[in-house]
Amino acid sequence: MIGSVFRRRQLVLKSALLLNVALLSLRSGDAEAQEAKPRTPAASKPKVTKKKAAPARRLVAQAAPAPAPAAPPPAGAAPPAAAPPPAATPPAAPPPAATPPAGAAPAGAPIAPPPAPLPAGATDPAAPAVPAAPMEPAPAPELAPLNAPGAELPPPAADEEPAFDPTDVETVKVTVDRRERNIQDYPGSVTAFTQDDLTRTGIRNVRDMAAASPSLEIGTQEGNTEMYIRGVGSNYNTELGDPAVANHIDGVYISRPRGVGSMLFDLERVEVNRGPQGTLRGRNATAGSLNIITAKPKLGEWGASTSYQMGNYSSRATQGMINIPVGDTLAFRFAGFGETHDAYYKNAGPIRTLEPSESANSMAFRGSAKWEPSKIVSVLLKGDWTQEKGTGYGGTNIAPALNAGFLPQEIPDVRNVYYRGPQGSQNMKHWGLHGEVNVDLGPVQIGYIGAYRDLNYSSTSPGNAGVNFPGRNVDNYTLDNWSTSYWHTTSKSHIHELRLYAPDTARVRWTLGGFFLDEQQQVMLYNVSDKAGGYLGGEYNMPKVPTRSYAGFADATFDILKQWRGTAGLRVTTEKRSRDGIGNQYSLNTSGYTGAPIGDVRYGTEGYQAADRARTLYSAAGDPTANFLNGVGRFGARDNVNSLIDQGATVNDGRAEQHGKYSDTFVDFRLGTDYDLTEDNLLYIIFSTGHQSGGFNDNTVLPGGENIAKQFKPESIYATEIGSKNEFFDRKLVANVAAFWYEYRDQQFQVVQALGPPPTEGATPPSTAWRLNAAQSRVLGLEAELTGRLPAGFTGTVAATLLDARFTSGTVNDARVDYDPTKQPEVNLDGNRLPRAPVATVNYGISQLITTDVGYFDWMLSAQTRSKHYFTHFNGEGYDTKGNVNPNLSDVQPAYTRLDANVGFTLPSGRARIDGFINNLTNTAYMTTLINVPNLNLRFYNPPRLVGVRMTLTL
Repeated sequence: MIGSVFRRRQLVLKSALLLNVALLSLRSGDAEAQEAKPRTPAASKPKVTKKKAAPARRLVAQAAPAPAPAAPPPAGAAPPAAAPPPAATPPAAPPPAATPPAGAAPAGAPIAPPPAPLPAGATDPAAPAVPAAPMEPAPAPELAPLNAPGAELPPPAADEEPAFDPTDVETVKVTVDRRERNIQDYPGSVTAFTQDDLTRTGIRNVRDMAAASPSLEIGTQEGNTEMYIRGVGSNYNTELGDPAVANHIDGVYISRPRGVGSMLFDLERVEVNRGPQGTLRGRNATAGSLNIITAKPKLGEWGASTSYQMGNYSSRATQGMINIPVGDTLAFRFAGFGETHDAYYKNAGPIRTLEPSESANSMAFRGSAKWEPSKIVSVLLKGDWTQEKGTGYGGTNIAPALNAGFLPQEIPDVRNVYYRGPQGSQNMKHWGLHGEVNVDLGPVQIGYIGAYRDLNYSSTSPGNAGVNFPGRNVDNYTLDNWSTSYWHTTSKSHIHELRLYAPDTARVRWTLGGFFLDEQQQVMLYNVSDKAGGYLGGEYNMPKVPTRSYAGFADATFDILKQWRGTAGLRVTTEKRSRDGIGNQYSLNTSGYTGAPIGDVRYGTEGYQAADRARTLYSAAGDPTANFLNGVGRFGARDNVNSLIDQGATVNDGRAEQHGKYSDTFVDFRLGTDYDLTEDNLLYIIFSTGHQSGGFNDNTVLPGGENIAKQFKPESIYATEIGSKNEFFDRKLVANVAAFWYEYRDQQFQVVQALGPPPTEGATPPSTAWRLNAAQSRVLGLEAELTGRLPAGFTGTVAATLLDARFTSGTVNDARVDYDPTKQPEVNLDGNRLPRAPVATVNYGISQLITTDVGYFDWMLSAQTRSKHYFTHFNGEGYDTKGNVNPNLSDVQPAYTRLDANVGFTLPSGRARIDGFINNLTNTAYMTTLINVPNLNLRFYNPPRLVGVRMTLTL
């Protein structure tokens, strides 16, 4: 209706003008009004946002003037400049004549009251004027021009719906292809979660999102976030490699995914984009991308909200937001988040002072400013700071239980662990600055994003003797043992992206752009082995790990016919990275020792500290003992290694310089087409490619004398997807389906290679992780998403993913069997299933909204079922490759179902709400990450059952 009013140029009727104003007032708070669809919404349901008509799929709806007071009036009704408004007319004056035809009114003439409505079909602009009929809600002379400074829309009619109405059907927007559009109009697979979705489904951080999306798997180990989409992903997210799911915050690429954990507050939405996104979303989007879109400041609108949550495990969480307008062109927004909870794990050992794993003390802040000095320029500035502290993610070594004859699902409590030695801890700080400028020059628009990200992560792994189980005997495990690992890594990134693009109303919506990333990393990993005889531990210390990525891209969507579109895109990327540092494996040589009998060699006891960045020696030349001492910042209170060295002991040479360089150039592209069967039914097909960067491995000499390959190549994926998006029965039923076929080439694998036996009973063996290109694979899949609005306020949802993800070729040594590569059997992977790719995953739920005189009650019950799947490419079931029983060779996760529930009440105004929730209702424990080497089956699990209540106030 709005678009047709502005396009009519022969005659402006008073009734049309007032209807336009009323619609603007009614829809001013509705997000769909920002697109100003040409399709007229049903008068009986003015608050239900409807899907675009067929032309809207081409985004032409944005050509209509935005429903803002600054919109120009229709032709023939020029705004007043010098003449007084009609309101100043003396009361006795007769009604003014009808508005003259288009072009007849002089510039600056006031808007005269339009005549009474003409008979249906009458359009003659020269028709005689008819005296104006009185109309409600306000007399026409009191109407200010739409573009007059300070003009206000008339108040809503008394019988209008209230401002807050939870029965409204919200239109979800996405920006997968860097243009905002209705999610049902995007020809591809994407799931979007609004802030309300995240809150009511209990998603508090990024790792919780896997429970809400069937195609997404997320695990966390040692604070590192590992993401997989449709069975494609990477667990190699250190300085040596990159993730396969690209993470973005407000369009800014995040190099290290461990930095996004606690950023899910004060958001517009989170988008999970499935399938390769490399053409427009940039580097390392082989599997897809995760885009966190934070809430922006709102011009001219005061606002604030706060929430407080409490629950079991002594959990406390709070959020707050305030939006402050300054005039009509500037606004500020500030938001914060804080959460604490006790450990999710239990300490089964006698040292009660040791706090078990997965306690948390996190906080985050965000500030932003939006400035629109004119209609064509918009500037957005943001800054954020996040800190996550706690006892870290120690995981559970279930190898002792497996060797005692227990199956993983038979262990009574996988979070009940024997702790010893140092207190586990982690401290992650992540902050950044972000600037965005958009300029609308008409046929060409300019967008620039510049950002700086800074990540600083450190952790101490807890010492533990594995999981507790019935009949467990820990007499052989020395509790006074301080063997552990220290990790410190930093990442500092500069990101720049410049885009030139056509407006959304153009027939060819093209984009040209360039991307630049400069990342500087520093990494230190130090393992100490206490009471291990002659073995002292290992060190990897890399003070310089620079990475640069350059990319140029072009993309276009063009209208073949009104309802038929084509898409083509190309991206060329050049990656360069290098590394300088040193790796050490330390062992004590007592051949020159002249002191008393040694007894236990103590190293790493309380008070120990690695040199970290204070190390100055990075050469393999020189005295090995001096090199060892250069890596120690401070010996522990009960260490005796230093005194043994003073008495003639030496440290054997186990040094390897870590000099590496890698560079490559690769091309990604996409081709696609989509077609509107009707205004509510879309068909599409798209072919796209993706690449994950190559890199280099640690320069390590294996026990058999072999050297690990220094470099690995990029992996590539070729994806074809056919899908359909549909809405039926006035959006009461939304049904989306997609079928996809991936061909994987030069697939990268991480192999965790043990370098020797465990130094002491129950300790983690010294090991290194390395990457190789070992296989080809194929992924075939089906996805379906159904949402139905049922009678009595019920809504049902079903989302399912079916996968047949298998290796088609490739061989690799089984490093789980033995630490000596010469004793590791070669395994043919052909036919094995890809890790973290369950055959079937189904999310399903039911909810109800109950409207009463006192407010709105709602409840929700949701569940996720995942079928049996594996966590390594060996598909381990407790047997080696020759069929011999080896319980430690188990990487299978049996099928499971988890349930979540929520119940809430909202006041009629929408300003106050209370929720009660239970996440993981049945307290199901399932594996999210695994490290499997000889004598170690270290599993990381999902959070246990969480119960709580949350109160929210909105001002």
